[in-house]
Amino acid sequence: MDRVILHWDLNSFYASVELLDHPELRDRPVAVCGDPNSRHGIILAKNEPAKRYKVQTAETIWQARRKCPELVLLPAHHWKYRDYSRRVNAVYERYTDLVEPFSIDESWLDITGSLHLFGGDAKALADEIRPQSLDEVVGQRHILGENGLLRRIIESGHIPNLVFYGPSGTGKTTVANIIARRTNRPLHRLNATTASLQDIKDIIADVGTLLAPGGILLYLDEIQYFNKKQQQSLLEFMENGSLTLIASTTENPYFYVYSALLSRSTVFEFKAVSPEEAQPAVLRALRLEQQQSPLPLTWEEGVPLQIATSCGGDVRKAINAVELLCQAARPVDGQLLLTSNDASQLTQRSAMRYDRDGDAHYDILSALQKSIRGSDPDAAVHYLGRLLEAGDLLSPCRRLLVIAAEDIGLAYPMAMAITKACVDAAVQVGLPEARLPLAEAAILLATAPKSNTAHNAIIAAMSDLKKGRTGDIPRQLQNVHADTTGFDNQQHYLYPHDFPHRWVRQQYLPDALKNVKYYEWGDNKTEQAAKAYWEKIKGEPL
Repeated sequence: MDRVILHWDLNSFYASVELLDHPELRDRPVAVCGDPNSRHGIILAKNEPAKRYKVQTAETIWQARRKCPELVLLPAHHWKYRDYSRRVNAVYERYTDLVEPFSIDESWLDITGSLHLFGGDAKALADEIRPQSLDEVVGQRHILGENGLLRRIIESGHIPNLVFYGPSGTGKTTVANIIARRTNRPLHRLNATTASLQDIKDIIADVGTLLAPGGILLYLDEIQYFNKKQQQSLLEFMENGSLTLIASTTENPYFYVYSALLSRSTVFEFKAVSPEEAQPAVLRALRLEQQQSPLPLTWEEGVPLQIATSCGGDVRKAINAVELLCQAARPVDGQLLLTSNDASQLTQRSAMRYDRDGDAHYDILSALQKSIRGSDPDAAVHYLGRLLEAGDLLSPCRRLLVIAAEDIGLAYPMAMAITKACVDAAVQVGLPEARLPLAEAAILLATAPKSNTAHNAIIAAMSDLKKGRTGDIPRQLQNVHADTTGFDNQQHYLYPHDFPHRWVRQQYLPDALKNVKYYEWGDNKTEQAAKAYWEKIKGEPL
């Protein structure tokens, strides 16, 4: 009888363990290294954000920092890694007593004798926690509900090339697995962060052979990390139908996916899962832990919803929280009790979705500005809080200054000075106290009268410049003291301060633009007062 062996490899193991104690660093590039004070210290492990900068294990610290100046370095704690390695292997032993550790983060599991518990399917054992049907998928009702388009496509059995776009932990991989079970074609999985062009060639080599007579189904995770050449290598086989692509990405595919590949695919957006939608997945994970726990397992009322709420729409994060909470539970009166306090400590700050280089960063900044522009102080402080909670101080400072000029503008000119003072104070005191002056600025701007007349005026003026509408600067405005004849009075500049009310009529715009109006008076009190003043001085309506 053939034996069934599973290979388990914990990605970024050292870094993942360290981030358990530093949840605030989860979305930042982090590496575990030797002595950071030594020029010869090396990188021992790195997390996914660091991998995006091509930080490599075993390279020197100075090489890694050249690639990623923002890299956060953490010292190694080998006793922690040994402890978590033992914990992980203890989980493996729930399924088989034939566990052979290969390294601290790798193990071989002989599950031959355990397969009958899972219908003889090795993959079912590995994917036990994942939903097995579309009805079990949490969230995504807009595409997977009873009348959802993606659901109808899947149930039809005719699977086109697909691109799944959305935050992590929203079910993209799960849905791809469900699709795979409905096809009769071999399923190949690649992760674009580690896959190479040779991996693609090896997969395509099976097309038309006995290994894949009906074509191949390829699930490509994080496709945004494939370069143009790698993506192009898939096109020929996508066009002739021998390869069906299901790609997933956390970034906007219209920015990161090759247009020719995108035009041959159907894009579906996966949205963050609400706490109410995530709760059934949390309960499913808790019940599974109950079945496998060596002691009776129970939890305080409200813990499932607490975990679901804290995951920030990431179901995978919620499931991981359940597992860690169960592992850390202390026996009380012969049973394991999951407490609300432990859940709170484990999940603190985890509800924040934030990547300074990703779409979420710009989405929050956009929401902040639009909330202030819409005069909603409550929404303004909400989005400001999301930025500050993620440890980002510089971005909201910059954006608030822009808002003061673009959206409040001449309706309340002092808003700029006040915002600048608040920003300076925030930068000087730093977080967490910086939240106070920035909140003051955000609320002031949200409740202030609005005017974008200055914004519109400069946009209109620069639009003319780009079109080549300039003309010569009028002679009287040029920086000269004498014309070609040598007489000062030939310049004909009229000095306004020499005239009543410090104003005199003369042309300032070039001849080609002399009748152009870039600035239109706003209907706010400040601009209307200025308009009335100048109409009186100039003796004409403006």
